[in-house]
Amino acid sequence: MSLGIGVLGTTGGLLIGDRYFPGARDNMLLTDQEKAGLSSLQGFLLEIQVHQQELTPIITPQPNLHPIDLEFQEHLQEFETLFSKLKEFSLLESQYHLRVLL
Repeated sequence: MSLGIGVLGTTGGLLIGDRYFPGARDNMLLTDQEKAGLSSLQGFLLEIQVHQQELTPIITPQPNLHPIDLEFQEHLQEFETLFSKLKEFSLLESQYHLRVLL
């Protein structure tokens, strides 16, 4: 009898696990995508803040400003592109909290 209970419990556990595993895997993949996107967004935002701090003390145009300004524009464009991608990603039904955060 105890052997039957063990086999029945193990079989039931495996069947239930197989039923819920695909959904859990999908949720994990979505969470990983969200985490990677937010991490990249944070990196670009930090780069933009650094460029703003570099540009703030400069009142008059100087010849060496051009490379800093171009780099700032590139980071700003990358940030805006990634932000729009994250907005699209947040439109998924399960990404309500990301939508609120953005």
